[in-house]
Amino acid sequence: MFTRYFFSLRSLLFSALACAAWLWWHGLPLAVGNQGLQLVFLEHLRSPELYAGDAVLQAFDSYSTWMFHVLAWMLPASVESAEALQLLQVLNTTFLFWMLCLLARVLAPEMRWPELLLLPLLFLPHQALAETPLPPPAFSHTALGLSMAVLVLNLLFRDRWVWAAFVLALLVNVHLLSAATVGALAAYWVLPQLHPREWKRILLAAAALILPSLLL
Repeated sequence: MFTRYFFSLRSLLFSALACAAWLWWHGLPLAVGNQGLQLVFLEHLRSPELYAGDAVLQAFDSYSTWMFHVLAWMLPASVESAEALQLLQVLNTTFLFWMLCLLARVLAPEMRWPELLLLPLLFLPHQALAETPLPPPAFSHTALGLSMAVLVLNLLFRDRWVWAAFVLALLVNVHLLSAATVGALAAYWVLPQLHPREWKRILLAAAALILPSLLL
């Protein structure tokens, strides 16, 4: 138990340092990629008079996620949207690095320093789904969806099927493409392991996946 928490905290510390190094190298840009549109959406949700009647808001109808509504509700009025997105970028990048470290430990438990696998992400260009840079340069629903997808894999490979199903259901609302991809991986991993004796866990996992999806 102590060893597990030690490695987890060590990975978290390493991830925070890696995030600091990555941000020092790449900075905290704003309105990069689809964040430019999403910043307008967020500003409009917080203050409906902003951008009222602007044609760019028509694109908002194609975003089915509730992420922007939740952010608009959570952010204090005194906090600028741009500053909030920059802070979320720092937190999300750190969380993404942490989840990648923990995933490497699950897949290669014999490795003493799985954190070293983060180094190529810091110095070499990588791409995730839909040609999204890895790590994403700015916080958006795509960046959050990527972190959630790695979290689903962590829970799945740790035999936490119910929690994995619940996070996957939330991911469906945040970023459908990421949810479909990680859902296919989850099915490939879980289906061969299903056994009739585990019907309770199967039903719980199914409920954790279906009910949030219906509500969202």
